[in-house]
Amino acid sequence: VETFQLLDPRSNRAEIRPNDDYSSGSRQFQADVLISTPSADECIHQIFNGSTAPFLLLREETNNNGSLKVALHSGGGASNLATNLYGTWFRLNSINDLNNGNTYLYVNGALVWQGANPGGTFYTKYGCYGTHTVNAKIQFKNVKQFSGGNEVTQDFTLSATPSSQTVLAGGNTSYTVTATFTNTVNNKVYFSVSGLPSGATGIFSPTSVTGSGSSTLTVTTSGSTPAGSYPLIITGATSDSSDITHTQTVTLNVSSFTVSGSPASQSAPSGGTASYTATVGSANGFNGTVTWSASGLPSGATAAFNPTSVTGAGSSTMTVTLLNTTPANSYTLTIKGTSGGITQSNTVVLVTSDFTISATPSSQTVTAGNAANYTVNVGSDNAFGGTISFTAGGLPAGASASFNPASTGAPGSSTMTVTTSTSTPAGSNTLTITGTSGNLSHSANVGLTVSSTSSLPAGWTDADIGGPGVAGSASYASGVFTINGSGADIWGTSDQFNYASSSAGTNFSVVARVASLNAANAWAKSGVMVRESNAANASYFGVYVTTSNGVSVQCRTGTGASAVDLGRFAGVTAPYWVKAIRSGSSFKGYYSANGTSWTLLASTNITMASSVSAGLAVCSHDNTALNSSTFDNVTVPSYVFAESESLAFTSSLAGAAGTNTDANASGGKYIFFNATGAGDWIQFTLPGANAGSYDVKMGCKTYTARGTLSLSIDGVTVGSNFDEYSSGSGYPTHDFGNATLGSGSHTIRLTVTGKNSSSSAYTITSDDFILTPQ
Repeated sequence: VETFQLLDPRSNRAEIRPNDDYSSGSRQFQADVLISTPSADECIHQIFNGSTAPFLLLREETNNNGSLKVALHSGGGASNLATNLYGTWFRLNSINDLNNGNTYLYVNGALVWQGANPGGTFYTKYGCYGTHTVNAKIQFKNVKQFSGGNEVTQDFTLSATPSSQTVLAGGNTSYTVTATFTNTVNNKVYFSVSGLPSGATGIFSPTSVTGSGSSTLTVTTSGSTPAGSYPLIITGATSDSSDITHTQTVTLNVSSFTVSGSPASQSAPSGGTASYTATVGSANGFNGTVTWSASGLPSGATAAFNPTSVTGAGSSTMTVTLLNTTPANSYTLTIKGTSGGITQSNTVVLVTSDFTISATPSSQTVTAGNAANYTVNVGSDNAFGGTISFTAGGLPAGASASFNPASTGAPGSSTMTVTTSTSTPAGSNTLTITGTSGNLSHSANVGLTVSSTSSLPAGWTDADIGGPGVAGSASYASGVFTINGSGADIWGTSDQFNYASSSAGTNFSVVARVASLNAANAWAKSGVMVRESNAANASYFGVYVTTSNGVSVQCRTGTGASAVDLGRFAGVTAPYWVKAIRSGSSFKGYYSANGTSWTLLASTNITMASSVSAGLAVCSHDNTALNSSTFDNVTVPSYVFAESESLAFTSSLAGAAGTNTDANASGGKYIFFNATGAGDWIQFTLPGANAGSYDVKMGCKTYTARGTLSLSIDGVTVGSNFDEYSSGSGYPTHDFGNATLGSGSHTIRLTVTGKNSSSSAYTITSDDFILTPQ
């Protein structure tokens, strides 16, 4: 390193002359230079034309962070040959070629100035010269001098085609780069590129050429390369240290597209659908075709796009269809757009929801003709927002199911009431409760056991009043009724209990001994009742034995009225006797320890219909449990109704009697007897009825071919003859009058007594029999 520094302002030069005079051939000066202390117009290198004057001065300037300029003895020159030179070593080469009369200046291998020389005798200097700035400092190293004869200048040109290329982000494109030497052709040119955008790479193949030749620059972008227009600077250099360099600029246009999805989140029930808008945005002139796909879908779910592709910018609707079995969850879906092997994506959220269904109790037992209640509970999974409606399957014949409410949201509940008929067959059944919302459905199974009503005496029925929580039942054997009843209470404006009863009129008594009462609640009730109807809010009069409150007489004096406690007899429990008497609108309640000596506990007046029911009432005062009670010594006036076709019958004429189907007849059928004359008869067997007095009625089909008849029960004629003749078909009920019956079964005989002159035959018919207690 050679350091040149001015230490005294009286002297303004410190320099070296490295060569002798020359007047032919060429000379080259080469050195690495460092300018440390800024000083304006400081000369660092000179080429002298003999001893007369400097032909060329190379001066260092303070502008542009250190620059170089040329000054010529003949006047003129150039400034800013190179800039930003302070504090860094740079390579300086000067060539004075007398063979072609030109002088050249190079900085870092690049030609920065060329001019004609005047000819003559020359020598070279370098150092620090030209100002009076103290401490002006210039350093040189690796100083070399070259001389030659008829030398030529080595150089090359650089070109690149095409000048501009367009590529889709994620794709690639190429340029052809050509180096052409103007003189020497055996040197090697190395290629490089700068200005590549983020995510892009540039590869030359080959990486260099010897002499003149071409290379392919392949620019590869990534999907993340931003869209835009980028100037790429391609550099060719004759060595890795860049002795001679040239550059060419080409343009890389990167186009791209974006994918978005909206809304950001959607909710849908399992089995339903959700829709999103998938949008393609165009960047930097993108006009390709984007095809759609989706990932992250729940198992079994599908996604469909309409339209399936978009050219340039535009939108499609993505519809996601879920299975009924799709689990409730939150799913991140990726919407993908693909064009030319490039995929862009965006995510949206799909929240799926579902509901659950269960029912309690798991099983109910009910007597045919009664109803059983189940609570259907609906649960929500992941904020299910649909409305669930209910149906029931697996119902036995003659049974129906209703839901209150018929539908609900989630969470929610509904009461399913299964109502059986007296014809519902006994047996165990599995009921399937199904909740449905749109395409989605779930089910729960419960058991229903139906017991037969055949064990109750003729004319008796059993019913759960008011839909108690546990289904009740009633049976009869060997003079003992066994009745199971749930229910909150027989009280207030509406009741819940089990009721076994038969029809009654306006003047009767109902008597029973409550043999046992099995319930924990102090107000559990078992006793006798007169009730206007089976409606939960119907008028009634009851006399009960309770668990811990003795005998109580209670009533409801009008439909929907509040119940009244008329009187109590404390200190007794089952077994104990109770009795209720109705005389028109007068009602009385009695109790007895032995069934012989009776004590009036309370009485009242209630306006009730002339046709009521009377029987046995059982309530547990606990809607989740049963009160199992037994009754004996029960007497209730029997109301008998029998379809004639359901009774066994015989006749005096073989093959003359049978059953006809008729939609207008009671039960859809009636019995006919094709009598041939007076004295012919048909006889029916009526099942057991309580002993007592009854009003006897018979329904029939009247017509033109009919005879007259008399009716007898157990051989005793009831009332007067009845003529079934009519000019047109009819379905009357004829009242024969009163008959007194003993207990047990009875025979009813219809005897033909003749026919009137208008009738064409002796045929008689029977549709039904009605025996009303009096």
